[in-house]
Amino acid sequence: MLVARCRGDGEVIGIVPVRPRCHSLEFRMGPLGSPGWKLPVVQVLGSVPLLQEQRGLLDAVVQALFAHFPEARGLSLQAVPSELFGQFGQLDGMGVSVLDGWRECHTLPLPENFDAYLQKLSSKKRYNIQRQVRQLAAEAGEIEVVRIERPEQVAPMFDALRALMPATEFAAFPAQFKFERLAACGLLFSCMIRCAGVPVGVVVGSNGIGRWMIHNIVSDGKYQHLSAGTSTMHLALKEMMAAHALAEADFGYGTPNRDFRSSHELRTRGHVLVWRRAGLTPAVLACNVLYGKLYDYLASSVKRLKKRVNAWRARRKA
Repeated sequence: MLVARCRGDGEVIGIVPVRPRCHSLEFRMGPLGSPGWKLPVVQVLGSVPLLQEQRGLLDAVVQALFAHFPEARGLSLQAVPSELFGQFGQLDGMGVSVLDGWRECHTLPLPENFDAYLQKLSSKKRYNIQRQVRQLAAEAGEIEVVRIERPEQVAPMFDALRALMPATEFAAFPAQFKFERLAACGLLFSCMIRCAGVPVGVVVGSNGIGRWMIHNIVSDGKYQHLSAGTSTMHLALKEMMAAHALAEADFGYGTPNRDFRSSHELRTRGHVLVWRRAGLTPAVLACNVLYGKLYDYLASSVKRLKKRVNAWRARRKA
């Protein structure tokens, strides 16, 4: 945790939580895999430093981070709003890149209560969601909604996740004790849906101070024909809005499907990397970008060639 203070009166003017890690710059090789270059970075938790608006403060904070972590070649900011990008391009002696380009994050503005939220939906959409919930209850059993916010509730949530997620995905899931620590700090906002006592869906989220940060939506695959994922999110949202004052739900990167585009707001964000101009880092980043463009061009060329060959074969056969 980097804390910035005024030299005069000691007033706190900035807080920047960070953690050192490695970012992998992948070089895709199709069926041969994707070898990567491990770039040591300092990840800024929360994506944007919490700083007062003072000239030179951001530059001083960035210089202090690089001085404290001399092995780091860059600062990783995972979800920077596009409107804040300009301030990172003016840092002294630093370059800046947007990894994987700008992407859309979808958020759901929330009114004062759940009934007001339902009124924002079309009558057809309200009917469909309520019908899906009724069908789920009829087939799977009586529905129970449980908020997961205390440390002792984390173990049952993990049992449900283990049962609902593919083994490979669950193996890559963060450790249970991390969620117990989040709950102890009042930062865990998750919800579990049970039918006849058996978990059928889990929404893993965290407290963003008036914002519900959605990380995972997991549902039982055998109820996919009943849109169990949609019902899980609907019931969890109803429960969380009744318990907490929420201004919005933030679903992160992705594009909502057709059913939700009318109610969701898209916001442009990007994974920003601030890097030192000295050393090999600029050359490695440039090679990675160039390689990615060349790979995409060759892949699209091969697809076009295959399409032409298949069309020629079809004409010849005819």
